[in-house]
Amino acid sequence: MTPEDEKEIKNDPPHSPKNFFQKYWDLLFADGELVSVDFLLRHWKTFLFIVIMLFLYIGNRYNCTRKMLEIKRLHVQIENLRNESITLSSELTGIGQPSQIQQLLESKGIEIAPAVTPSYKLIRKKYGDK
Repeated sequence: MTPEDEKEIKNDPPHSPKNFFQKYWDLLFADGELVSVDFLLRHWKTFLFIVIMLFLYIGNRYNCTRKMLEIKRLHVQIENLRNESITLSSELTGIGQPSQIQQLLESKGIEIAPAVTPSYKLIRKKYGDK
């Protein structure tokens, strides 16, 4: 660090961003105390690989979260459709009962009465039997 840089840092307020970053930049890279530039140049492929993996991890997590929300929304929709199906089925079952049909026909003024005699099955004889 040159004396001019030190004067410039001293003139800045103590909590200025320039002062803050300059302090940590000097800590990491100045004089090779913690991380030297030579170390960074030797391991740039590793750092690039780590950064790419971080981007992939973040993208994958975002994609999984989005898909989980979509699955949750679809489960709610399935539940609503299932409830609607049960409701319609029970309404149709109630409408299809003979007593309900008879009341509906009477309310429309149609004169149809239920059969008084029980129905019977017709049995066809085989050809050639008498």
